[in-house]
Amino acid sequence: MKLGERHDIKEIELDSLTLRESDGTTWFEDVSLKIKPGESIWFKGELAASHLLKVISGLAHPTSGRVLVNGEDIHKMDFEEFLPYRMNMGYTFNLGGILNNRTIKENLLLPFLYHEVSMDLAQQEVQHILEIFDLAKYQNYRPAGVPGVFRKLCCIGRALAMRPQVLLMDDPTSSMKSFMVEGLKEWVIERRKEYPLFLLVSSDIDDLFVAERVKMISFDHMVASDLKKAVG
Repeated sequence: MKLGERHDIKEIELDSLTLRESDGTTWFEDVSLKIKPGESIWFKGELAASHLLKVISGLAHPTSGRVLVNGEDIHKMDFEEFLPYRMNMGYTFNLGGILNNRTIKENLLLPFLYHEVSMDLAQQEVQHILEIFDLAKYQNYRPAGVPGVFRKLCCIGRALAMRPQVLLMDDPTSSMKSFMVEGLKEWVIERRKEYPLFLLVSSDIDDLFVAERVKMISFDHMVASDLKKAVG
């Protein structure tokens, strides 16, 4: 099933990435890594990992270095050039990321409306997300009336609904009950039967990965300003 026009992503390369604040705080420095379809990358180290995922997704710009998708630097692309790649990337926030003036179901439908995808396909995908995360009972509620963990599931579900080829997840399983984690694993297993999935995740998620190719990159035990060449 195809949901919108998008470019097939064949490789992601992090080339000497550094992110440094104006006050000198360095979140990560000289990070280099090549990621192939089907690989899972586990970034450990809460703050550094979160910032790195934002840079990879295009939501933040590195101080230096490049994020290359199919050999092209995404941070040198304009909006129209990046969009076919961005549509193939699902990013889930650790906190926030959903609109308070929309219901849970309306939030899940937003990417389909934005990208003008068929509503028949949209309803089908959203219904599946509502079911696997037990969100159906809250679908007509606004976020303020929904328990926090289900708001987080809505944010995750919205990223999954467009069936991205690249999934960037910031601390996805914290506060989740076991059936919620199982729902996420079910989605990953289903998609991997259809196409090779890039899975890049931060935080402690031992129970999420289905035993395939998993590479762990650790930023643990490092003070942000002292991070040096965490990945070789």
